[in-house]
Amino acid sequence: MPLIRVPEAFDHPDCLFELKHDGFRALAHVEGHQCRLVSRNGHTFSKWDVLCTEISHSIRAHDALLDGEIVCLDAKGRTNFYNLMFRRDWPYFFAFDLRRWMARIYAPSRWSSASDA
Repeated sequence: MPLIRVPEAFDHPDCLFELKHDGFRALAHVEGHQCRLVSRNGHTFSKWDVLCTEISHSIRAHDALLDGEIVCLDAKGRTNFYNLMFRRDWPYFFAFDLRRWMARIYAPSRWSSASDA
């Protein structure tokens, strides 16, 4: 189907639009203060240690699985795959799906009740 120009953007209440990021699709496995970025093919991204640290410290969960995209942004906030591929700019992780989440629960080691008093 050939591309054509239209005077205004298409908009309809029955349609949803998803922003396309130009980067690497990844799952972020967060366990405590550790994060592992894994591709859809099961390859572990090992070159973005700082990004993994930022993700793990930003998530307030003991265990989480985020689906998203690793991208680099230009000065206008648009993704730049060339800079990402050659690691010429700071990487960001755009999470668009939360697949698993277990919150940290801080509770006393022994529950007390009125009958204990």
